[in-house]
Amino acid sequence: MLFYNFFLIFLLFISSLYSQEYEKNGNRTSWSLGPGIIWQKSIYKGTKDKIIPIPVLSVRKGRFSFNGINTSYSIYKSKKISYSAGIGLGFSGFSPKDSEYLSGMREKEFQLNFLNSAEYFLGPYSCGSALSSDVKDLDKGWGGEVFMSRRFALANSFLSLKIKGIYESSEKANFNYGVYKNEAVPGRPYYLPGEVLSFGADLSFLKRYKKTSVYILISLKELNKKITASPIVSKKRDLMFLGAYSFNF
Repeated sequence: MLFYNFFLIFLLFISSLYSQEYEKNGNRTSWSLGPGIIWQKSIYKGTKDKIIPIPVLSVRKGRFSFNGINTSYSIYKSKKISYSAGIGLGFSGFSPKDSEYLSGMREKEFQLNFLNSAEYFLGPYSCGSALSSDVKDLDKGWGGEVFMSRRFALANSFLSLKIKGIYESSEKANFNYGVYKNEAVPGRPYYLPGEVLSFGADLSFLKRYKKTSVYILISLKELNKKITASPIVSKKRDLMFLGAYSFNF
């Protein structure tokens, strides 16, 4: 789960900055480094919530963006439309070592994902979609997201509210939340949720100074009933908070 937290702070911090139109870097190289902290509520039975201090690192040059374990390329970007694609390390939630109850289940801690997203901007509003799939095809499925957001700008501060629908194909949901027949034991019955659609919201705040930045994100996912019915899931909501302070170079 330590890798999971690294991925979250890297991906969410950089993608939030990357999608905004208020900064145009051209071909110059920019990078930032600083401390961060994340609190992740665990939805899986027998696992504990985590509070972990972690570093924030990003490097950007022109159309390329690198954040340590995620690389993306801006294929098209205008004042109204952006489209990007990339490869990154993704995670489905837990290692069997995290809980005695989960012992004997297959490893689900991370996968290598192909990512692509499109976004349409209309003033302070935007809407878009994103798709992801495992390059190694471990889960044999894919995930998608559609969203609408509203941004507020005050001086050097930016507040953003995003409402989203999160789709997981049956193969992906079964891998993330299911119990396969060879994993079923007394007290942990066979269960496959099939395809699911959940809803969530993100509230983010960014304060930019001349040489530093402060970033805060609260992310909430209301889990589909087919997910919460799984014997390995013990929560109805997936909640995450992160904060970061970075030095800009």
